[in-house]
Amino acid sequence: MKEPLRVTAVKGHEISTYRLSSGRYMTVWYDSDGTRQRRSRATLKEADQLTRDVSEALKEKVNGAMTLDDRQAYNLARELVEPLGYTVLKAVREWERTKAPYKGKRTADVIAELIAAKRREQLSVPYVNRLEDDLKSFAATVPDEIEKVHAPHIKEFLNGCEVGPRRWNNLRDQVVTLFRFARSERYLPKDRTTEAEDVTKLKVARKTVAMFTPDELQLIIESTRRVWLPWVLISAFAGVRTFEVLRMDWASVRWEQKLIDLPPEVTKVNERRIIPICDALIQKLAPWREARGPVCEDKVPQREIEQILAKMKTVRPDFRWKHNALRHAYGSYRTALTQNVPQVALEMGNSVGMVKRHYLEAKTFEEGLRWFQISWPMAGKKRASDPFLRWVAAGT
Repeated sequence: MKEPLRVTAVKGHEISTYRLSSGRYMTVWYDSDGTRQRRSRATLKEADQLTRDVSEALKEKVNGAMTLDDRQAYNLARELVEPLGYTVLKAVREWERTKAPYKGKRTADVIAELIAAKRREQLSVPYVNRLEDDLKSFAATVPDEIEKVHAPHIKEFLNGCEVGPRRWNNLRDQVVTLFRFARSERYLPKDRTTEAEDVTKLKVARKTVAMFTPDELQLIIESTRRVWLPWVLISAFAGVRTFEVLRMDWASVRWEQKLIDLPPEVTKVNERRIIPICDALIQKLAPWREARGPVCEDKVPQREIEQILAKMKTVRPDFRWKHNALRHAYGSYRTALTQNVPQVALEMGNSVGMVKRHYLEAKTFEEGLRWFQISWPMAGKKRASDPFLRWVAAGT
């Protein structure tokens, strides 16, 4: 080929312009991938403009392009990882996960940081205290540095506690919480399954949840002192968790709409929850309709439970307090009335699976009416105007 009219150099590339026998002009260059490119133009002015355009494009590509050594290294890496089913990017990410630096830390120190973080979140005080006690017991039986604690150490601790499957699983979950926190703080390798998560949960036999009967609820109400009565009533007729009631403010009760509106900072999962409330609860809470501030000034319900048990000895010597039985009763009787599991799950702040597992078919429709002190049948106008009873009447 004859000598070019012009040659333009761009960072190791050359753009050459030739005059063809036809009178047109040919621009020739090699792109950043080494592929030869050719374009023809009718005039030299157009060919010069093409040269300028190609120059700019090559500058942009060259600035971010691989060198020859880079390309050879990339091709070699690809040849190594492709037979293993990896891409180069996936292989590099896997390497980063296994080699990412982390800061070693004593197990006891990680526990102290976790507990401090939980207290800043203003979680239930009894929950945080129990978490702290359980994890301190754990730290006393395992290696001093958390990175040296492995699944067998965790299993040995759990088995040594000599507890039932449910408590065993709860302890395991607490250790998982500790290890995930340590990973998030870079005390353990980032983006790697922790040793605690490698410990499989035990299978727990399904049991009927403990709950009170309508007659027992009436005795409990009669035996509860006025200062604690809102806790019993809201737990029984709205299914609110005890620690949520202790966080509640009277502003959450929307009397005219017959709703309890729990803000995120009150609920267990930090999400707003709206619960329709029945006439029985509205009536029994009437003395507090103008109340302001916390629903419960006292924050230790165990003292009231002991008082209730002492008072009920004369009428029901066999009566026993059942943990969470007021909330469990709400879930069971509410499901019996509505047969609407997703709705009850929303009201209780539970998963649909949890409601199905514990509350579906646990009680009859008639028992539900007795618990919520509802007379049936009732006028259609009343059903239509009451947000609680609209679900009760559904499908009937």
